[in-house]
This record gives sequence, structure tokens and C-alpha cells, in this order.
Amino acid sequence: MTTCLHTAPNARRGFTLVELMVVIVIISILSSLMLAGLAGVRQRAKADKTRSTIRKIHEIVMPQYESYTTRRVSATGSDRLALAKSRLENVRRLLVTEMPDNWIDVQSNSATTAGARAIKARHSTLNVPGSRFATVRAGETDASKTYGNLYANAETLFCVVSLGSFASDGLEAFRSDEIGDVDGDKAPEFLDGWNRPIMFIRWPAAFPKSIIQSGNPTLQPDPLDPQNISGASPPSPPHDWMTLPLIYSGGPDNAAIDPLGSDDGFGIKSTNTFPPSAALLTVCYGNQAGSITSPTAERDNIYNHDLMSKR
Repeated sequence: MTTCLHTAPNARRGFTLVELMVVIVIISILSSLMLAGLAGVRQRAKADKTRSTIRKIHEIVMPQYESYTTRRVSATGSDRLALAKSRLENVRRLLVTEMPDNWIDVQSNSATTAGARAIKARHSTLNVPGSRFATVRAGETDASKTYGNLYANAETLFCVVSLGSFASDGLEAFRSDEIGDVDGDKAPEFLDGWNRPIMFIRWPAAFPKSIIQSGNPTLQPDPLDPQNISGASPPSPPHDWMTLPLIYSGGPDNAAIDPLGSDDGFGIKSTNTFPPSAALLTVCYGNQAGSITSPTAERDNIYNHDLMSKR
């Protein structure tokens, strides 16, 4: 008896079109989630880098600022009140010359100290006829809108840290990617994680987002005026209130950083010009809190005031 063996048909088969499409959709979703996660990680890394840079700048600027409470300056007057007012005026003038937040401060200062002379000498090498620093930007008709004024707050901050007499080795704490020249005018700036200039306001007298400045001179008087002698004569409230130097980044959207942006400033009022003697006595006097023009855009900004409260 003979048995016939028949080979079974091949049971293997390929994927159907529907199965392939389902797999492709799943892979696409997983890829999108992964890319979104990576983008978030990159943004957080840039924000952490910015906080680190701002903290390093802050640790150089604040000791210098605090030194003015005990700096020895000349004073003239016929009585104790006049002497105290004269000292306050002169110590504030010294602060402006050694810690400028605008090139106008540098142009106008008398450069009587080593720190002020170094900063003024740096300005002189930049502001020469024909230099990019002194050139009006293309399309502008206002001669005051030169490259030197585009990021003046950031550029003078760099001068304070790099040329100031208080911390002559200050730049050793910074990496090369934390310093740049965004506008190409030969005046460097400190850069945040998005390669934008980190800005500086010496007396942020109307900064409404500060969580360490209450704006109440009774609770927080100006540290440069511990006797509360500024304002009316004889002294009477309100007096100047504490305004600690503000170092800040506009975050991912650059809002409140780029002078060409629509949300520049957010109500922050800066004393950017070298004031006359009378104004030096009331530089913070009577200021009102500023307003935030775009709360959504402002939300991701990074300030040294926030970092000070989280020590």
C-alpha cells in the first residue's frame, strides 16, 4: 500500500495595508512625543544655563553695589542734614560712574576713580568716528539709535564686570559661550541660553515683578540712604525705597530684551541718563509701580531678583 504525502500550502503571508498604516501612525505619534520631550528638555537646559550666567553676574555686581553703603566720599554742608544729603548725592554719583547701565552715563561721568576711568577708557576706544559702535542702524533716521545704544544696558554691564576695579578677575568665571557681540559693534555682552544679551538696570525703581522689593520705604529703605534723609526737608515720608540692581533675560521669546520687540520694558523704568544733582537725591523718590504690558510674554523672563529669593 502506497501512501501519498502532499506538501501543505505555505501559511506565511505579508502585512495588510491597514496593519502597515496602523504601525506607521503609532511610530509617528511616538516620534512626535519624543521630539516634543526633547524640545522641552532643550528649553529647560537653556533656562538653567541662563540662570547660572545671571547668578554669576549677580555675585559680582551685588558685592560692589553693597560696598557703596560704606564707601568714603566727600561731603559739604553747614549742618548734619546738609552733610548727610551731600554724602548721599556723592555716593550715588559714584555709583553711576562705576556701575553705569547706559553709555550716556559713561559719556557724562567725571571718572575720578580707577573703575570709572577704566570704563570710560573702554568707551573711548569704541566711540570713534567711523566705528560700527557709533553708526546709525540702516533704515533709522534718529541719530541716537546707534549700534552702541541698541544693547547699551547689556554692554555697560559687561564693562562693569570685566573692567570694574571691584572684581578685576570677574570674567574668569564665564565660559566662552556666555559672552558675545550680538550687534557686532565691538562692545561685548553676556548672553543667555538663547544667545541674546542679558540686560541690566541699575535702579529698577518701577519693577512690579520683584519679589524682594516691596516698594515700601518704611519696610525697605534705600540701603544707600539708611538715615532716610532724601526727599523733603526736613525729612518726612515718603522716602526713597530699596531698588536693587536688576539683571534679566527675556527667556525663550526674548520679550523685554530686544529693543526692537513690541513688548520691550514691561513698565520697567530706568534712570538711564546721568541726572543733575537734585535728581540724584530723589532718584527713587515718588516712583510708582510699573505695569506689565504683556503678562503672557513676560511670564518666562528670568530675573536675578528671583534667584536671590531662592538661595
